Amino acid sequence: EELGNYKDSMSKLVEASNNYSYNWAVDKLNQGQYAEAEKVFKELGDYQDSAQLMQEASNAADYEEAANLMKKGDVAGAVKLLKDIVGYKDAEEQVEEIEENYNKVKEYIAKDDRKAAVTLLEKLGNYENSVSLLAELTNADNYANAVKYLEDGTYSKAAELFKKLGTYEDSEQQYENVNN
Repeated sequence: EELGNYKDSMSKLVEASNNYSYNWAVDKLNQGQYAEAEKVFKELGDYQDSAQLMQEASNAADYEEAANLMKKGDVAGAVKLLKDIVGYKDAEEQVEEIEENYNKVKEYIAKDDRKAAVTLLEKLGNYENSVSLLAELTNADNYANAVKYLEDGTYSKAAELFKKLGTYEDSEQQYENVNN
């Protein structure tokens, strides 16, 4: 439109600027550039559905970060982010699955199904006390194997495991006994 007698030229300029910014931010959101999109939608305030799209960009960024944290084994950090965006995609289901797996670990330990517990603990990364549980189960299994090697007369393997176990149970003493 022509600016005519300039009466509403400023409002037309603002509308054109907002429209350009809005479309740019929508493109960024669709390209997965969430931080850039979120910033522009925030600046646009109540222009069209900018507030809703700002929240969408924020949730998408958190969801993506949670996935990255999971890949790195930071399940606790991922769960924290996912709990903040419950209602977005499958965030709630992911949290529930992690919590269910953690509860299954406790059940497996109670049933002395160490292999199943270890398999799940490896997936749970640093969630709750998964790291210490995994270490305890691994150490207990290594200790049992070391004792078995000792009983079978395979002293070098027993010594290797006792040394690896360090201060677990009486591993240091067992290591000394094997080496003397």
